[in-house]
Amino acid sequence: MIPMKKIIIVILLLPLVSGCRALLDTSGAAAGGFLGNQLGHGDPLITAASAGAGALLAEGGQALANNTKDKAFKQGVETGRAQAAKEFYWDLQARQRTPQAQ
Repeated sequence: MIPMKKIIIVILLLPLVSGCRALLDTSGAAAGGFLGNQLGHGDPLITAASAGAGALLAEGGQALANNTKDKAFKQGVETGRAQAAKEFYWDLQARQRTPQAQ
């Protein structure tokens, strides 16, 4: 028979693979509650506080990841704008150098 701790670890790691926000928050709360229960020797107050802390940590990690994605997207947009402006400038330069046939 598989030990209960291994089953819990697998269940808590599954949301990381799926990327679902609700599952990540839930698994963070569950992991925090489990750790709080084990370290607090079953004290319900410590278990509840640890579950809340786990959920907050999971949410904070997701916010940090989203912030990084947003910064990368904005940097890509700015790079694209700069490249478009350069191409427009060099196109204008090329048109002024060669006379256009009418």
